[in-house]
Amino acid sequence: MRKGSSARVVPRSLPCPSSVSTTPSCHASTKALYAKDPDGLEFEVSWLLPAALITPEVTEGAVLTAPLDLDREIARYGAQTRGGVGVSVPA
Repeated sequence: MRKGSSARVVPRSLPCPSSVSTTPSCHASTKALYAKDPDGLEFEVSWLLPAALITPEVTEGAVLTAPLDLDREIARYGAQTRGGVGVSVPA
């Protein structure tokens, strides 16, 4: 984590009230969690692959939306890889 960053490591399994449901999804170069807060407002938490890691292996033949295997993605890209570099954040 960068100095001064307010980001936290979130446990892979969160205790959630029954009104909160999450659907982890893989959109090839974007990994996303969708949820509803206790008031029913929907929100998304997403991680964009850095541009250097968006390869034909990632994008070719990828389905529009697939189940997200969080452990597999962390093993593949590392838990400390900064997302969006060269995409939404300058390289």
